[in-house]
Amino acid sequence: MTGQLHIIGQRPNVVVFTYGDANTEERQRFYQSLSCPDYSVSVRKFTQAAETRKDWYESISNNTNFPVCLILDGGSDGHIAQQIIQEVQSSDMLGSVPVILVCTDIPAIDPESELTWLGVKGVVANTLSIPEIRSYIATVTSGLIRESQDAKRSDVLFYPTKIVHESVFRVQTRHHARDLSYAVARTLAGGSSKLAAGLTELLVNGIEHGCLGIDGATKGRLIEEGAFVEEIHKRRMHPEYADKFVELKIWQMEHSLFFEILDQGKGFDSAAVLSTGKVDNKSKHGRGIVIAQGCFADLRYITPGNRVKARYDLT
Repeated sequence: MTGQLHIIGQRPNVVVFTYGDANTEERQRFYQSLSCPDYSVSVRKFTQAAETRKDWYESISNNTNFPVCLILDGGSDGHIAQQIIQEVQSSDMLGSVPVILVCTDIPAIDPESELTWLGVKGVVANTLSIPEIRSYIATVTSGLIRESQDAKRSDVLFYPTKIVHESVFRVQTRHHARDLSYAVARTLAGGSSKLAAGLTELLVNGIEHGCLGIDGATKGRLIEEGAFVEEIHKRRMHPEYADKFVELKIWQMEHSLFFEILDQGKGFDSAAVLSTGKVDNKSKHGRGIVIAQGCFADLRYITPGNRVKARYDLT
């Protein structure tokens, strides 16, 4: 593949939630005027009714217009933003799109910031004009409006004082997962065997348990019977699993690398596994996540368990 770009489906959609001081008709009209030939705009006022918000997220995810950006404008109230982002994280369609936070007081964004972990790609002042907002959206969403045919893309996302390069890869086999992990470690972290091992464990876990649907107990039994590799090949050829993949998103900020891994499985109870923090050397399975936990400075699973975010510090 040459990586040619093409438009995805119909016109992309920029989703806007207003709350706090920004929950006014004037601000609603402001964002509605953002609509342009490149994308449509959906504007919603924040409501305290949780069921109503859930309906919003589902309707946006089911919209034929691909959501490429989430804008949160709370005026001087930035507290609700985190709640909204955490709620949309559970949405397959909205959970990975970049977030722009619009507010009066711009908070600091650094590798340790909760905003970074929640997917905030930029924070801007609420005094920006329509052309300035459009320019910012165009920069942040450029790689999402158009996606390469070989399922690999690189974007440049702006922070207030720095540029963050982001790449997305998709893998389907354990062999490719290992190759990609070591290539990333070699290219971005001086060949760190620790990063390569941690990434490999997370990607392989997503392939085996998520994409191929092999739970821990089944894996243990198959290993005992010497039939695990054969079962992997068999499921990979089955129509139910053949087209499934694990997606790896990578971006860098300051002296840290961030990773987000999403598989197409149903998820699992990550809290139960991570709470032990210990590797059972006698067990034939269930060690990968705990090993990976020791390879990263921070590692967090997102409910229902098929998305994991990790941070690796370069210093």
